Amino acid sequence: MKRIRHKIVFLLFIIISALTVMFILKGEQILTYVGRKLIVVDEIKDADLIVALGGENIRKKEAVELFNKGYGKKILFTGFEIEKEDYYRYGLKDKDFIYPVRFLSNTYEEAVFTRDVALNKGYKSVIVVTSNYHTRRTSYIFKKLLEKEGIKVMVHQAVSKNLDLNKWWQTRFLRKIVIIEWVGLLYYMIEY
Repeated sequence: MKRIRHKIVFLLFIIISALTVMFILKGEQILTYVGRKLIVVDEIKDADLIVALGGENIRKKEAVELFNKGYGKKILFTGFEIEKEDYYRYGLKDKDFIYPVRFLSNTYEEAVFTRDVALNKGYKSVIVVTSNYHTRRTSYIFKKLLEKEGIKVMVHQAVSKNLDLNKWWQTRFLRKIVIIEWVGLLYYMIEY
């Protein structure tokens, strides 16, 4: 028994040592890769609905730009405290958007609500707009919930110039975002 434990400890030591050396030699490349892997880019085609997830206003702005270019028939803002004025602020008319929206506090709830709206309206395709760092988790949960219902999901990134995922480890704010996104994705994979 002791012999097996010693072998396991030795093997763990070798693995940790190898990872440490690799990280020292290629650390910046590994960190850059970790940041970039958060970004998922789908090819965007015409859809029945464009959804801007709650959070940063750049998401709404990008969704409206896609809508104005003719990529969607309707637009939906999700999140919390969405009012009609939010749509009007972007020059949208009542016929362009879906309202009311109930209070939604996380990506999973936004995916469930979007699925329910799409099923209720008979929509077969959705473009989901979110921040670039949030696309992987968004893609995972939206596709998991909507595509089994026959609803095509395309995830589109709204890029903020202030959020450079190539150097995410250099600022506290971006470190927090990257860690939260990876932990959130892992949680969604386990929970849902």
